[in-house]
Amino acid sequence: MHEWALAESVIKTLKNQKKRVSKAEVIFGKLQDIDREIFSFAIEELLKQEKDFRPVIKICEEEAVFECISCGMEFDLKKGLEDAGEKENVHFLPEMVKVFIKCPGCGSRDFEIKKGRGLSIRIKEK
Repeated sequence: MHEWALAESVIKTLKNQKKRVSKAEVIFGKLQDIDREIFSFAIEELLKQEKDFRPVIKICEEEAVFECISCGMEFDLKKGLEDAGEKENVHFLPEMVKVFIKCPGCGSRDFEIKKGRGLSIRIKEK
């Protein structure tokens, strides 16, 4: 369960900030294979163990955006999938995205992932 390891890393990162963090957003890319429920539960449980550190953590999702190398078209996951059944394949195998998606403009599978992959943390001001 990599969700627990990610949750531990998020808590540690927030605790190690120079300024005390009271609010933060954790942003998952749509292509990231993370179970949001397990991650949320892990965050809650880990924060229960903290005495003086209880930031409000909001979990958000970032849509996937691709840019075709051949024609320059930007497109999202819905436009790039050849059929709706492949969405589940991309969710479970995000590193195989180029097998399941192609540019809706020119049909090329030569594209760059611009957004929607990985995890980021945005610290919010009070």
